[in-house]
Amino acid sequence: MAFRFLHIADVHLGFGFAAADPDLRRELREASRSAFRAAVDLCLRERLHALLVAGDLFDRESVPLGLERFFAGELARLRAAGVACVYVTGNHDPGGPGSRILAVAWPESLVVVGGHRPVTVDVTDRDGRLVGRVTGVGHEGPRDGTNLVASLPPAPGDGVPHAALVHAYVSGVAGAARGQDRYAPASLADFRGLGYGYFALGHIHRRQPVSTDPPVWYAGSLLGLDPTETGPKGGLVVELDPGGARVEEVTLAPIRRETVEVATLGEAGDWPSLQAEVVRRAEEALAERGALGSELLVRVVLEGPSPLAHEVLRELAGEEG
Repeated sequence: MAFRFLHIADVHLGFGFAAADPDLRRELREASRSAFRAAVDLCLRERLHALLVAGDLFDRESVPLGLERFFAGELARLRAAGVACVYVTGNHDPGGPGSRILAVAWPESLVVVGGHRPVTVDVTDRDGRLVGRVTGVGHEGPRDGTNLVASLPPAPGDGVPHAALVHAYVSGVAGAARGQDRYAPASLADFRGLGYGYFALGHIHRRQPVSTDPPVWYAGSLLGLDPTETGPKGGLVVELDPGGARVEEVTLAPIRRETVEVATLGEAGDWPSLQAEVVRRAEEALAERGALGSELLVRVVLEGPSPLAHEVLRELAGEEG
């Protein structure tokens, strides 16, 4: 029997969002919860065995009571359906001494791994049969420099599908260039020879494979947190058995961010024609990306000369003033 689970990461519940419009900030905060709710819905609908959260579930160590209630409610839904949830802490929600996250009496369906000592969880189906295992390690502080991948023990190799769960920075991966993000650093060599059928990673917000042999994946952020986090966001449905891992990308975020660059607007001589041209170009670009039909939050970047440049800048300055 295959071990089937949803891998998500970098949910950042409680993220503040830097939108100037307070209504937009409220909508984005609700979208963050909606995306996590959609993840639980998928687990229930597809009758998955587990939900794996690879760190930064919360945006900070001190979790507001409202978010505790929300998360506990979603866990109760998982528990009622017999779906396990394994969550390792990240640099935003570390599990060191005094961690509020570890102190909460969460429902029994959740296993929180908040330290460097590896924890292995047996996952069963609804009939109590063992279908898989998850071994995770967590961050103990907000700037953890320990190589957590190297802390993982070798998988036992007993034929039971086994996944590893870590929030880590893997050198050389796209989107992993900022020095301040190099917490729990690892290299590709650290994953080899451990025997796990799948490595579920968090920390880098771009969904992508790191390696195919062994299968190592970043789930990416569950929702685009700023204008640079564009494209569909969600997680990975994984079917793991002794023959290998089959990975399916799924979209869970209710809002999709995109950036569209529009240049050479020299022929637009008045505001209506400029506006119409920008809308036309943006729609063309979004159609090419397959984004139309989604709820979109689009940033438009105007480039190149235009006879209306001074008027546009003056209007923007007036809005900001």
